[in-house]
Amino acid sequence: VGAPQEFRFQIKGLDRNTKYNLVDVDNPKSAKLVSGAELMDQGIQISCLDKACARIFTFEDVRGPNWTS
Repeated sequence: VGAPQEFRFQIKGLDRNTKYNLVDVDNPKSAKLVSGAELMDQGIQISCLDKACARIFTFEDVRGPNWTS
């Protein structure tokens, strides 16, 4: 196995002022709270040790699914 490959993905179309719970599905204990601005500007950095890998992240508005403006 060689050096890890690094990738950065920027998420589009979020509310910049909203907080999101970001979870790596393979490591739920790594959950963290991030702002929409951070996800859109800085993105998510992902490391892969193998040439072929898949990573799944979920992000949910911490206001909950029933929130309305």
